[in-house]
Amino acid sequence: MAKSPKTAVPNESNTAPELVPTPAVQRQSVARGVYRFLASLKLAVFSLTSLSALLAYATFFESWYGTEAARAYVYRSPIFYIVNCLLFTNIFCAASIRYPWKKTQIGFVITHLGLLTLIVGSFISQKFTDDGQVGLSEGESSRQLIRTQQPVIRVRVPEKSDAGETVALQEYELDIKPGVFPWKPGRSEKVTRPNDPFQFEVVGFLPEAQPKFAHESIADGLPMIDAHLLINAPNQIEAQDILSDSVGRWLKADARFGRVAQNAGPATIAFQYISKDDSEVAEKVADFLNPPKITTPDGTARLHYQDKSGKKRTFDWVVDGKPRKETLPDSDLTVEFLPSKEGEIVLKMPTRLSENGGPGGNDILFNATGEAEIGIVRFKISKADGPGSDHYGWPDLVQAPSLVPGDASKGATQLARVSYLRPRAPGSFGYVEVLGTGDGKLYYRVFGREGFRKAAELKKGETIEAFSGGGGMAGKLRVDDFLPSGSEKLIYVPANLPVGQKGNGLPAIQCKMTVAGTTKDFWVRRSPDLKPLYQPVRLGTDLYEVAYDVDRMDLDFEIKLVNFEAGVDPGTEQASSFESQIELTDSKEKVQSKPITISMNNPLIWRGYTFYQSNYIPATDESGRRTGDFISVFQVRHDRVWGITYMGSLIIVIGIFLQFYMRSGAFKGRSTKSEVSKSAGQGSSKRPRVEPTL
Repeated sequence: MAKSPKTAVPNESNTAPELVPTPAVQRQSVARGVYRFLASLKLAVFSLTSLSALLAYATFFESWYGTEAARAYVYRSPIFYIVNCLLFTNIFCAASIRYPWKKTQIGFVITHLGLLTLIVGSFISQKFTDDGQVGLSEGESSRQLIRTQQPVIRVRVPEKSDAGETVALQEYELDIKPGVFPWKPGRSEKVTRPNDPFQFEVVGFLPEAQPKFAHESIADGLPMIDAHLLINAPNQIEAQDILSDSVGRWLKADARFGRVAQNAGPATIAFQYISKDDSEVAEKVADFLNPPKITTPDGTARLHYQDKSGKKRTFDWVVDGKPRKETLPDSDLTVEFLPSKEGEIVLKMPTRLSENGGPGGNDILFNATGEAEIGIVRFKISKADGPGSDHYGWPDLVQAPSLVPGDASKGATQLARVSYLRPRAPGSFGYVEVLGTGDGKLYYRVFGREGFRKAAELKKGETIEAFSGGGGMAGKLRVDDFLPSGSEKLIYVPANLPVGQKGNGLPAIQCKMTVAGTTKDFWVRRSPDLKPLYQPVRLGTDLYEVAYDVDRMDLDFEIKLVNFEAGVDPGTEQASSFESQIELTDSKEKVQSKPITISMNNPLIWRGYTFYQSNYIPATDESGRRTGDFISVFQVRHDRVWGITYMGSLIIVIGIFLQFYMRSGAFKGRSTKSEVSKSAGQGSSKRPRVEPTL
């Protein structure tokens, strides 16, 4: 009998067959795992720790680089948004994973709802809030909000009439986002469009800039020197350069007189120049190194002439006030000294011609001499029996003509050159003069209270003992550079502000502007008083105006500063309080000149705008000197969604209150005795489940 075959047993063991989950079940399991992780306490700790670390880092970063840098590189960085999004997701999932919620979880849910509202409100507020400033002088009104975080470049282009005359200036506004850190060399940004009447390119940016002059040799420039006058006061360890300032120490000789003088504290320094085309360079250098002796209060005039044999000679005429007439030695020239018509020995001439009495565009003679009044000597010189002509001696001005151009145009001939040296101011500690010539050589001479001291050739970079006085005071002179024909251009360099002041400086940009194939490179800095500061830029025959400014938003109302008061701590310039009295005008709200006081702890809130009294700026005139007035600065904030943030904070307070109130037992249900016994019986076999809360 044949045996039947055995049937294969798939699983002969006593274990149950293994179940393989389907792909759908696997996906659900992964989703539940991710959901539980997003709602976990671990993610909450990570998010809060990361946010705390970022905020702590932002505090230090702001002190290092300023508020704008912290806002750009921390508060608006991708990692800050990611951490906030993780925190938002964790809060939402921690609340939703417990749904349906029990009565005892009402406070928990409301608190989480408030946190979500607060995060959403902060995101929306950061996107739609306007921050800016308003700066006003007393009596000034404004309807504009200055958005300091949004820089722009303003260019005014002249519009021409059919006759080629400028009839108006059309303004172009160019957007730029330079950032908060200095640009690296080679970076540039073109900010104009192809159809604009000019091309504008930004090739440099400094967030905190200070002015400085750059100098270079050019064909048609002015003679200039980089001079240092080092003064050692009594008991002073290190010498102080009294010519140094925030811009530079270069002295530029005027093109007309070839000289410039600058009063610098206890001493005066002057620089004059003789061109290599001057036929009398050697004689003028000799005059400079060997000045005539001064024996009278009115000085000595030196007459340069040719004798009968044609040899060049000099004659020192002591100006003593006595009218006299002499024939110059070995010549047929007769010289007569002529006092002024007012009876004075020398003719007194004011040098300040501008209306304000200070150095200005019309005060060329003052800039050349450094004195408000100079004395000029006059001689009448005639040859043989010919007619005489007036010759003048100008103090220290080597390029000033001895013969007045008006007389020369009438046929008069210069018979002698007059150089005049008068005593220095008796109160001056020292008077230092530097002479430069067209061949690049330098010379110096020094005068003290007692008169002439010394003179010699001067090498670039050489430090010489210029003068000394009683009490241990001494002065030294050094000239680091000399340009017979140079150009001076205002540039900007980084301002090294101390830690804590970063971000408070004035930014500047380096620009290249091109019109009709002509390009000009220049710097423009933002105005210190919140008003556009236009810089003239000449390209060809047209004059353009460029300002590095900020965006300005028009307001629907107007504020006028009536009075500003600033209190300072005694003995310092540190402000202790500010207060501005303004008038508010709003035609839409039918408000006319409403008086309001804004102080440090009393802001103005009007139509969603909040005006805080934040600062003040000392007002200056065109020359940069303080006028004694102040510009009151208001920090303005317009938060369109401020209600969401405040609502979130209120909801959080309500939720926290309810959580503490519930724990006191008001929302706890009372358990019966049987329920207590039942739970006690089950307590031996089961561990109570505790759900973590955020």
